[in-house]
Amino acid sequence: MSKPYSKSLLQVDADIKSDPICSSAGCNYASEKGPKTHPMDYFVPNFGKDHQIKQTHESLDWAENSLRHRWVYVKPDPKKDPPKDYFVPNFGVDEDVAWTQKNIADASKNLGHEWKPVQDENGVWLVPSAADNASYTYKSLVQLDAQVESDPICSSAGCGYASEKGPAGHPVDYFVPNFGKDKGVKETWSSLDWAEKHRNHKWVLGADWDKKSPDFEDHRIPDFGLEDDVVDTANNIKLAENTL
Repeated sequence: MSKPYSKSLLQVDADIKSDPICSSAGCNYASEKGPKTHPMDYFVPNFGKDHQIKQTHESLDWAENSLRHRWVYVKPDPKKDPPKDYFVPNFGVDEDVAWTQKNIADASKNLGHEWKPVQDENGVWLVPSAADNASYTYKSLVQLDAQVESDPICSSAGCGYASEKGPAGHPVDYFVPNFGKDKGVKETWSSLDWAEKHRNHKWVLGADWDKKSPDFEDHRIPDFGLEDDVVDTANNIKLAENTL
């Protein structure tokens, strides 16, 4: 037997005379919408340019002064088609991609194994995952109640860790390849070389910088003033106090 319909879902002939969104007189939303549901038209103080925009303009000024070149922005003509087929310089492979390729090559060389990733039938690359925790155990680190009869650090005969510790609970003493300097360190040295070249000044730290002696020389650090975010915050507080 079919399930009877609910009365609220049934439409009788008397209900089909008219079904407008609004009557023929129009929709009187202004009088029907009632009181405002949220604050409107309130005062919003003007704190000036966003500090990131200010920093961008400051960076542009610094670059123009350092490179002795004025960047003149030409506003495109909206009546003309946007430029296309223009020259785009090739800066080579992205730095992170290059480092990844180098690390793969170094690992393949050190391990004597060439890694050739493959794709499954859905086009997903099959790559190795981290070691599954089922491949090792921490049972050797668990202390049972039967082992709590005595709680000395070691006995009078000394500590027999080598004979008591049993098999390792996790991989130890495995080979770790040497990939050379961290890329962040290399980037720092590259930045230093660039700065020395463009400033025409060689930065000499001093031969004894790492010697902890009483007569260690203190190096001068220039005062660049307050950090930009701190300055912006202080200015915003003053503007808010004056406005409110």
